[in-house]
Amino acid sequence: MNETDDPLAHLARLARSERGALAALARAEGVSPEDAVDCVQEGLPHAPVAGVDELLSRAEEHVRLRACVAELCEIQKAVVTLRMLEEQPGEDVGAALGIISAGHVAVLLHRAKRALRACMTVPV
Repeated sequence: MNETDDPLAHLARLARSERGALAALARAEGVSPEDAVDCVQEGLPHAPVAGVDELLSRAEEHVRLRACVAELCEIQKAVVTLRMLEEQPGEDVGAALGIISAGHVAVLLHRAKRALRACMTVPV
């Protein structure tokens, strides 16, 4: 049986590709960020050890990034969400948030990215 025929390999690929959504679902159910990572990790049957370690590292980094985003001021959080996650144009973000110019949206995004980089580089 090759990997494409193996249902467990298919399930592992699916869990890997949807790990963000799985972690978000766990968080929505009230699970702590660390436990959400564990829940996703447990959903990866028969994954190679190196792949599991990499996935765990990415998940931990994702949890850390979410904590850094939570530290941003409300307007920066909204700009990051709309521009980076929802990929809306600056003009649309400005209109949604009551910001006059797309240039100001760009400045807010730049400052948010700088703050996120600084937060992510602080040793744990």
